[in-house]
Parts: sequence; C-alpha cells; structure tokens
Amino acid sequence: MLRIEHFNEDDFERIFVFGDLHGRIDLFEAMLKKINFTRYDLLVILGDSRDKRKDDIRIYMKFRRLLDEGYNLKHVLGNHEQIMVDCYYGRQINKYNSHSIWLRENQSKNLEAMCKRKSNRKEIIWLMNYIESMPHILVSDESIYVHAAYDFGLELSEQDENFIIWSRAPFWHENDSGKEVYYGHTPNKDNEIHLRQNSVYSMDVGAFYYGRLVIMEKKSKEIFEVGKKHCKAGKLR
Repeated sequence: MLRIEHFNEDDFERIFVFGDLHGRIDLFEAMLKKINFTRYDLLVILGDSRDKRKDDIRIYMKFRRLLDEGYNLKHVLGNHEQIMVDCYYGRQINKYNSHSIWLRENQSKNLEAMCKRKSNRKEIIWLMNYIESMPHILVSDESIYVHAAYDFGLELSEQDENFIIWSRAPFWHENDSGKEVYYGHTPNKDNEIHLRQNSVYSMDVGAFYYGRLVIMEKKSKEIFEVGKKHCKAGKLR
C-alpha cells in the first residue's frame, strides 16, 4: 500500500538531504559532526541505508537513538529496506529489477545472521516496524522526495510503489510539477550530486564504494562532504 507523508519545510531551520548510505555508519556519524546537526534541523534520508554488512542494523539503531533524543529524521523507503522486510516476513520478492535475485540472496544471508544474535531480536522487531512505516513519498509545498523515481503522468495518490523504489527511468524530463525533486537509487559514478533538468536532484553519490559522502542542505543548496574519494573494487548497483 502506497504511503505518502506531507510535511512543512518551514518547521525546520535547515533540511539536509542524502541517501544510499548502504551501511556506511562511519560516514554518517562524521557527517553529523560536519554539519553540526541540531534539533531544529531535519535529515531527509532517501532510502537504502543498508546493504551488504551483517552489522548494518547499527545504522538504523543510530537513527533510533537520534529520534529518541528529539532529533528530526524522515526516512524514505528504499528497495533494500523493502527487500529486507519482505525476507523477514517470507513474502514474495518483487522482480522489478534485474538485480533482485542477487539482492534477495545477499540480504537474506545478512538478515539471517542478524536474527541469530539474541541481543538483536527486539531491535529487529523495532526495525521491521520502522521500515513498514517509512513513506514511499515525502512531499511538501516545495519538494518531492523519493528513493528512485516519480511518474509525473500520474496523480500523487496513484503512484506505483515499485516504480517509486526501483525505476531507473530518466523521469526528470517530465517534471511539470513546479516542485524540486530529490531522488537516489542510481549512483552517480563521479561521486557527486547532479542537478538534472527541471529542478530534479540526483543524490546517490555511491558513498559505499567511494568512501566519500556528499549531502545538500536543501534551503541554501550548500554542499557538505566527508571522507576521501577512493573507489573500491566491485560494480555499482
């Protein structure tokens, strides 16, 4: 079922946008210090906070602590979160994307390893509930935030969940909404944020692979970075 969350950007002093951490809690914690994140600010996370590591649950527990301490985070659902929760509940894995079988096998093994740790059981239950509460779309008067894509040929309430979290279509050509759009999912191979046509921002900088996280403060368009660019072996997915 499609989940949409509306919010008022004026409620926050600064709005930081990024996504696709894929388990890089080291970069995330360094970025929090870099931006001097406060309770008056908002983090918009565009999905895919985990991926390949057996201890990836740590990054969500970091989000939980921040929320418990009164900080503001809004996490959009990514395809990696969706696959993880589907694996946990034994649901059929969507095959919208050619990498779905690889993702299913990879995340099933990591989830199984996490579940075997007794100390993780309550945390995993919290995490599954957290994932199932994540919106597919965040929307304000000024902006739309999604993990992968948005179909401007459809009304907001008619958006297709699979398209929103899986598609790699060049949807920015069709943005006639008058809003800025922020998305991740498809890594930019130069490890930088890209401004596409029609005020659409491509935010996945491939932080896991390059060891460098780049984010944007939405209101000022100021760019922040931590880490040093260094491409690891392997393919960007």
